[in-house]
Amino acid sequence: MLGENLQIKVENPFEVESQKSSSGTGYGLRSIEKKLLLLYKRGNLLSTKAENGLFTTDLTIPQL
Repeated sequence: MLGENLQIKVENPFEVESQKSSSGTGYGLRSIEKKLLLLYKRGNLLSTKAENGLFTTDLTIPQL
């Protein structure tokens, strides 16, 4: 917990070469972002990054 927020961080390794041929649409992440925006009226609660063979997702859930 960070202040009044629940912080969740998930990291998964991935093979950089296999990701180049994969063309996911990102629909799942966009859907989650939209739901968070509707629930909490904030667009900065979910962030993702992929670097050095590691995909990281940070999720912040505010206390209501």
